[in-house]
Amino acid sequence: MSSQFVSVIFYRQANQQENIDFYLYQDQTSGELQHLHVNLLSEDLDPSLNFALARGLYQKIYSFEVDNQEDYIKLLNLDEHFPKFSAILKQVNNCDTLIDGQDFKIYFLNYSEFFLDKITLYKADLNSEKVHSQTKQFFQDYSIVEYAKQNLNAQKTLFCILNPDGHRLWVNVSEGLYQGHFQGENQKLISFNLIEMKPFKEKLFKKIKGFIAAGGHYHAYDTSLPWLPFSYDIFNKIIYPEQYNEQKLISFCGGHQTIAHGCGGKSSKMPNNNCYQLRDEINFNDVEINDQLNLSKVLPQPFYSIKSHGDYVYELAREAKLICSSDKVEIEGMSIRNRALTFQFHPEFNRMILFKLIDEYKEFPGIQEIAQKAIKSFSQETYVSNKYLNSHLKKFLVS
Repeated sequence: MSSQFVSVIFYRQANQQENIDFYLYQDQTSGELQHLHVNLLSEDLDPSLNFALARGLYQKIYSFEVDNQEDYIKLLNLDEHFPKFSAILKQVNNCDTLIDGQDFKIYFLNYSEFFLDKITLYKADLNSEKVHSQTKQFFQDYSIVEYAKQNLNAQKTLFCILNPDGHRLWVNVSEGLYQGHFQGENQKLISFNLIEMKPFKEKLFKKIKGFIAAGGHYHAYDTSLPWLPFSYDIFNKIIYPEQYNEQKLISFCGGHQTIAHGCGGKSSKMPNNNCYQLRDEINFNDVEINDQLNLSKVLPQPFYSIKSHGDYVYELAREAKLICSSDKVEIEGMSIRNRALTFQFHPEFNRMILFKLIDEYKEFPGIQEIAQKAIKSFSQETYVSNKYLNSHLKKFLVS
């Protein structure tokens, strides 16, 4: 079991300068008011803190207990559950990170119309006997009121997820994964849908500190998809700007392939069909990404991560350095001009997301053998490796 947890406080900001109204939910047994507190079930289940919180809210609202892998797959891959879960996840993705601790995160979730008919909340008088003693202590220990005032009035550092995936069972998922891993205090992640090809407003583009390019259900070299050349232009603008700026970019899997193919490199179909390596060992080269980061020296060795892909990069993007490889794919990771870090593997995934994918492709030949291999291959060391890498990617985005 993990020691990580998330807590959420609902609020309504009555006055932009001073008044913040806190809302708590009522325990049906005791009648006491308390904040929502959710532990990660395990490293194998909740793939990010956003998912843990969305799961906790889903259980409160719909009385659907999720405490094992089978139920989680039902939640994430069935039309009976996923649209409702996705709607909750969207609300979580839009909320503020009040406190970003080493083993916990406290969210500040706006008490919007979305929740009014789904979960009964009460405006909290924090001195009232109705408020649970642990919640009172929680507010006091973390100086919640003061943090809230500072957070809501602070200028947020802006980050953007470049998302090309319109698959119905992945709506809001990438945002939940990345925000749960990478959003810190006084930071805000927004999402930009590449498939829609809406012009990126220049004023907004310049405000963004870092970008995260998500993967998806597409081929990075299929230029018959009109949004792909559109994406190439955005990636080039970030990595090779006409005027110097300090924007950073990280990407995984399909994003890695698209950046390579659109920025002077090449990607193609894997020679031996789909590559479900599941847990795979990644070898990092001794490469200085910048004067503060050399992944070969800060990550656990050996390094393990999840892999699931049908395409790969076989030629580096221009000005790119090869930072890691594996037995199956030479270009597992690139560093480009101290502006972009791209990876073929999935440090943002855990076993739960891998099994979500396997369940989606349950008609795929040999999928049962793949599933059994996944059960045997995934381990604690994979979770630890990815946790370390994500922490360094988080720092890279703000560097």
